[in-house]
Amino acid sequence: SFGIIIPYYAHDICTQKDRLRVLRESVILVVRDYNRIIDSLPANEKGLFIEAIDNLNKTLIPGLSKIRWTSDNGMSESFLKACEKRCGDVYNLVMMVRNQKKVIEEKCSKISETHLLRVEKNVYEKGSFEEAQLSHRSDKVTFLEKTFMEIKAILNIVFDSFRTERFEVIKAWVDFLHSIDNTLESSLKKSAKGSLLELSKAITGDAKTNPTLLFKVYPILDEEKKAIDFDPKVTYLHEMIRKATNTMVDILLHVPKMEKVILEEREIERQQEEATREQEEKNAKRPGMAGSRLPKRPINSNDPKKPGEMGEDFTEKGIIEKRLKTLTGSPSFHEIIAKDKDIDGILKAIFKRIKACTAKVEDETKKWTKHRNLWEADKEKAVRRIDRGNPNLRVYKD
Repeated sequence: SFGIIIPYYAHDICTQKDRLRVLRESVILVVRDYNRIIDSLPANEKGLFIEAIDNLNKTLIPGLSKIRWTSDNGMSESFLKACEKRCGDVYNLVMMVRNQKKVIEEKCSKISETHLLRVEKNVYEKGSFEEAQLSHRSDKVTFLEKTFMEIKAILNIVFDSFRTERFEVIKAWVDFLHSIDNTLESSLKKSAKGSLLELSKAITGDAKTNPTLLFKVYPILDEEKKAIDFDPKVTYLHEMIRKATNTMVDILLHVPKMEKVILEEREIERQQEEATREQEEKNAKRPGMAGSRLPKRPINSNDPKKPGEMGEDFTEKGIIEKRLKTLTGSPSFHEIIAKDKDIDGILKAIFKRIKACTAKVEDETKKWTKHRNLWEADKEKAVRRIDRGNPNLRVYKD
């Protein structure tokens, strides 16, 4: 002994050295998990997780004030286990949203790579191009409708994890849906643009390739005009391509705004919940009808804004109704893409090339003008004249 008196608390800490070391390592793990959650939050989606983060903070706060770490009563260990579990739950929620969003982006990528027109490397006979587009269009409508429903199902799964009355979360969810619509719009625009570029490449060529033979036409004798013409006519081909491009854009009518569809469904669901709650409350007031009631979820006390402030309704009902009112007057994907400047420019280049072909066809028909006597002459009269002359073979030979 050195005659040094060791304080009781220091002695107590020394005797719990191994236990405190384990606690220290557990605290470090909790801190690491918490930081991992914060670092993994997308900057534009933090509002979605604000309630989950606040609840996690409430779980951690006792460790800064109430928990006595030197007390060997098991509370510290139980607290840390609860913190680890809570951190794990929040991190899994963040990763679930990230993974589901990645799946949605992959599906949107497939949409952007989809060609809405079928332009094969062969020569189309009259009528075959329209038939090819009809079957192809049916397949692509089915594909787009299926993909839309798959994305919608994913978003409904995500929404189930964010059912709340908290203003920031509801608003962030609406913004999240809007971002999905932006991704969908970009993908559909790429699909339409890529489809038209493929058609343009076949008709007008590009810097690397020359125009290819796409439609087969035949020279015919027009009995009414008494002139050489082509079948099908260039005007027919022009109208055929115009209809094909218009119906290609019309395919997009089968893809509505995702935000509007989900919010409308949520509003119907919310109204049904309110009606059920009101009925339960009426039943509870009747003698002998007391039973379980659906409690009204109050607005979270942490909300910076409440219904009535600045004359706005910040409940889920108010936010959804306001957003739906905005969406009612907004253009659809079909309207946006139909008026896109890039797509309009490609269409103009296609029809400019077709117009140039019209002049070439007219020049081609003029070459036959010098032979017009072959079809303008009265053939029956010529035959009768030869028959009256009764020429012999020597005449034909000469």
